Amino acid sequence: MKGFLIKDYRLLLAQRNLLVIFPIGIIFMFTNDTPVMGISYSLYVLVFICTSLLSYDTFDNGMTHLMTLPGGRKNYVTAKYAFTILNASLAALLLSTIGSVLELSRGHGIPSVQETYIGTLMLYALALSFAFIILPIQLKYGPEKSRIVMLILFAAVFLGGMLVSFLSEKLHLNPDVFMNRLNQLSLGAIAVMVVLLAALFTIISWCISQKIMSKLEF
Repeated sequence: MKGFLIKDYRLLLAQRNLLVIFPIGIIFMFTNDTPVMGISYSLYVLVFICTSLLSYDTFDNGMTHLMTLPGGRKNYVTAKYAFTILNASLAALLLSTIGSVLELSRGHGIPSVQETYIGTLMLYALALSFAFIILPIQLKYGPEKSRIVMLILFAAVFLGGMLVSFLSEKLHLNPDVFMNRLNQLSLGAIAVMVVLLAALFTIISWCISQKIMSKLEF
């Protein structure tokens, strides 16, 4: 797995996009009332770049060569997940620290710092969930076809949301009741719930990716 991680880090460092992501994210942090937008932008773009490196592995039958290396398919998949989690974790820690210092310099006090760290934790969990939706799809359909699948998936989610809204009106269900109960929870409790759900989702996604990878032919 170490060899796969070294390969991915070499590819990541060669990405010029990295020279743009964090400066733009930090600009967003300084130009908005809260640093959340800049943190969200940086995390989502970073995990997207991490998952997009799969296209380099499949280029010019590269996957056939990679599978001849020590480690095999299982370690390859595990390395992809570990690579994304590690980079997102380091970025979240760095960005939340910068955001907290910025909040203190604005005189917002300790509560704002706590909200920044908790908000970053939630964004971190959601960004990883987004990444781990993409990875199994890319493994299954390849970089090109996966874009079409992702568009279909997002369209299905959008239509599903409209259907839920329609049924709620027809069945006279009040979503405000659920939202009021959610608002009664503390921000920390919501963050813990999001992280636990993201952890469960990561395990499920990893298992799916392992199964897909075991059946692929190169």
